Amino acid sequence: MPSHMVDLPCSRREYKALYESVAYITDSCETHYSRIRIPDKAAERDVYALLPWAPDCEYAGYITRHYVYFRKGGPNASSPPLNRDVTWHSHPRKSREADLPSSGDLFACLKWAPIRSIVVGSENIWVFDKTRHTLPVVRQMQEWESEHQIDSIYNAIDKAEKHKDSVTNAYGYAALKALGFDYRSFMGRIDPRYHWVEEVRLRLKLRVRGMPVRPAA
Repeated sequence: MPSHMVDLPCSRREYKALYESVAYITDSCETHYSRIRIPDKAAERDVYALLPWAPDCEYAGYITRHYVYFRKGGPNASSPPLNRDVTWHSHPRKSREADLPSSGDLFACLKWAPIRSIVVGSENIWVFDKTRHTLPVVRQMQEWESEHQIDSIYNAIDKAEKHKDSVTNAYGYAALKALGFDYRSFMGRIDPRYHWVEEVRLRLKLRVRGMPVRPAA
């Protein structure tokens, strides 16, 4: 398997059952993706160097063995598909927080079916992989949502308006906090050691790797 692809953390049948209806939702906009051919035997880092970005908007898409698929999003929003093994999105490069995953990004890593989620920042590319250790966390979050989702959505709408944030981020913050990850506490500690990376590994059981952004050759 190419290094830019990823193995399932369990059997396909078990994984599909875990995500039930969201596992293979058809993306109605898939026909609107553009694509870039991945050179044969390209290294993982070289594949990620192909991912489009912009200073003032997001891009999103997915990656297969042979192609990078992409489409342009908004200034602070993009929509990777829900039914692909490897998905990605870029943050606006001029954003002060371009090199941090948002609470909505981390929530989406657990909520939706992709096994590998990639975030392209201004200086770093962050790769988040699910492993077999992540699956109990996914189940825990699903149990929390089954009991608290409606109330939490209304609370997220209220908090998003007060703090001028997106509803997705506000809801993601609540979901992560229920899992023991206080996003605002950990992500506020921006230092060369990337303290938040260890917390994501510890609390959310996601495998996290970072690599410097490098322009495509």
